[in-house]
Amino acid sequence: MTQDVLEFAGQRLNLPPTERGRARWRKIIETAERLFIERGYANVTLSTIVAESGGSLQTVYKWFGNKDKLFFAIHSVRIDDVQKMIETATFEGESVEEGLSFAIDSMTKNTPFHLMRVVLFESGAPTQYESEFLSYIESKINASFVSFFRRLRERYGVEYIVSDEETALVFIRYFRGFALEIALGAKDAQERLESGKRLLKRTMLALVKTSEGA
Repeated sequence: MTQDVLEFAGQRLNLPPTERGRARWRKIIETAERLFIERGYANVTLSTIVAESGGSLQTVYKWFGNKDKLFFAIHSVRIDDVQKMIETATFEGESVEEGLSFAIDSMTKNTPFHLMRVVLFESGAPTQYESEFLSYIESKINASFVSFFRRLRERYGVEYIVSDEETALVFIRYFRGFALEIALGAKDAQERLESGKRLLKRTMLALVKTSEGA
């Protein structure tokens, strides 16, 4: 994390200027995320977070302002982490199908499904932020996925039937759809996850030009 400012759904957060401060900032973020998932948003206070993360309540107020802003800072960091994963992803395997499987597996391993449930169904966060949540994620990572699918295309020497931009958008919106199913916390969440991954791979492979369709 090298930038000085993080933004999420209209919120602007200035990061501490020192590496030590940023390490403490990240510790608070990680502790708060764990507690929100374990206990639910309404059952966690800033005092609870400070008691487990260390530091002072005054520092938390200085860096985040209130619980809502801390909550959204968690998502800003998470999205930043996923974005970096997309931008630095390499492709394993000898075929585009294997490359897609690797990409989809990487995305699912790095997606905070439990945290999505908190923000969408339990947080009680301001409505104006909730309404911007999904569109923000889409706009934030779209450019990274365009680059990702361009590199995938070049790595395996294939072409898509639509542009790199449209290919990325198909992936993002489909992935978002089945991610929300998992976030709902259905008893068959793991089955839905595996099914969603298979269908997503088939969908993306259908966008690859064949020799007959070239």
